[in-house]
Amino acid sequence: MENDNITTELELMHQQMDTLKTKLNEQQIINDKLLKQSMKSKMGWIRKFIWIELLVLLPFVGIMFAIEKFDLHYSWWSYGVLMLLMVADVLFDYRINVMALKDVDYEKDNLLETANKLLKMKRYRRLHTSIGLPLAVLVLVWMGVEVYFNNSHTQDGNTFLLTMLIACIIGFCIGLIIGLVILHKMQKTNDELIRQMKEITEEQ
Repeated sequence: MENDNITTELELMHQQMDTLKTKLNEQQIINDKLLKQSMKSKMGWIRKFIWIELLVLLPFVGIMFAIEKFDLHYSWWSYGVLMLLMVADVLFDYRINVMALKDVDYEKDNLLETANKLLKMKRYRRLHTSIGLPLAVLVLVWMGVEVYFNNSHTQDGNTFLLTMLIACIIGFCIGLIIGLVILHKMQKTNDELIRQMKEITEEQ
């Protein structure tokens, strides 16, 4: 009789242990899903910004510069080179920030590799900015020279040039500041993800 009681208690303990393991596994699965969603959401704003850049900002800037061409009289060549540069810039942004990471990169087994991808992403962003910004300045200077020679033959033209020069400098400075702020925020997002991934891998 006593042996039967012991056997029953052991079976009950096994059942309780199995139930506990099942609950722990379910909790771990939930935690993994929450972690994956958290990491993906942190990168989500960058993906949204790139799509806005591609579908909204690029066409808007292209149309605005095309309209202003008839007032400022810069050449279609400089306009074409500027648009080519902008298209390349957006495509590189998409390649660096969207295509570089996939859903599988947020799985626990891939966190170290993903952290390395995020570090490379930061380097590519800096390289992209260090190349793209000087090229954009050169093209804008080219357009400015054309505007000067095509509009400086009258007094009204000189006044117009001065006004446009001030407006362009202010606009460029504002755009540069906004771009650098966004770049800094992107880099900071990567740093937060890398830190989170390192903490997770150290706990394993």
